[in-house]
Amino acid sequence: MFEIQIFEILNRTYLGNTVESYLKSLLILLGFFFLGMIVKRLLKVELQKFASKTKSKADDYIVEHLQKPAGLFFLNTGIFYAVKYLTFPTSFEDVFTKILRGIYVFLIAWFIQKVADFFLEVYVRPATEKTKTDLDDHLLPILKKLIYVGIYIFATIVILDMFNFDVTSILAGLGIGGLAFALAAKDLLSNLFGGISILLDKPFKIGQRIKVSGVDGTVKEIGLRTTRIQTLDGTEVIIPNAKMTENIIENVSREEARKIVMTLGLTYDTTNAKMEKAMEIVKKIVNANENTKNEPIIAFSEFGASSLNILVIYYIQNKDKILSTKNTVNLEIKKQFEKAKIEFAFSTQTIYVKK
Repeated sequence: MFEIQIFEILNRTYLGNTVESYLKSLLILLGFFFLGMIVKRLLKVELQKFASKTKSKADDYIVEHLQKPAGLFFLNTGIFYAVKYLTFPTSFEDVFTKILRGIYVFLIAWFIQKVADFFLEVYVRPATEKTKTDLDDHLLPILKKLIYVGIYIFATIVILDMFNFDVTSILAGLGIGGLAFALAAKDLLSNLFGGISILLDKPFKIGQRIKVSGVDGTVKEIGLRTTRIQTLDGTEVIIPNAKMTENIIENVSREEARKIVMTLGLTYDTTNAKMEKAMEIVKKIVNANENTKNEPIIAFSEFGASSLNILVIYYIQNKDKILSTKNTVNLEIKKQFEKAKIEFAFSTQTIYVKK
């Protein structure tokens, strides 16, 4: 009697399928699910132990990144075979089967992406770090994104082909759309190529002080679209790379020494002896400073409107102490001139009145 009741229950039909069919599908699904869990466990424990003992990093990476795709692969396979024990409308079954096959394609694309990522990180990145140029370091993340996009675009095309879409028409449409996008993104592309140009030509590097388009400051970031500069006032200025390449850039950090030019105006009653004494004082002061370099250029340059002018040119090699060096030199000149009774001229004007 009990066996008859079980038989009756198993043969009851719901939504076009018997209870027995549902149970078989459920058992198949659970079987593949637990099989996937076992495979993930083997990959995580046993194979990972084995991979850790080898010198190669490839097996460690593959074992680590196979775990999630492996679990999803067995679950998808379980659904694929479980559905075969159930009866559905032909159209629904066809679409559902294509969706499951599409999931297989994305799982394969996922694994290929991980393999490409491993190759770039383990082999390409160390090679870029050894080179002197910064270009490859900036282009590697872009290369990774392009590879990822390429892999998934190809996977999407394969799936669309499974669903009987006209892939040729889609690709042609993408070509026209790409042209329209390129025209719309003209500024974006010009900034992108400007960034690549900066990375190739290397007119400046991060941390260097530059002057461009009236902006004077330190380069904080060189992006593919913009360059960020922290000004001497402490504000941040973001300049599109296209503008950077169009303007004259003065790299202040690359100067070997800062050139200082100043004029000392002495009174017209200064004697020749005092003029020579003044030039000698300035020369000794500049040469004695530890932050200056080379021999200063000092000359009685001109008879000014209200002063006898001495031209002084010298160079400060320690660029971190430019202001303090000028302050020290100027104070010492004033001190020595006062001691030698050499007077600076005031701006004066003589007016003759005709009677």
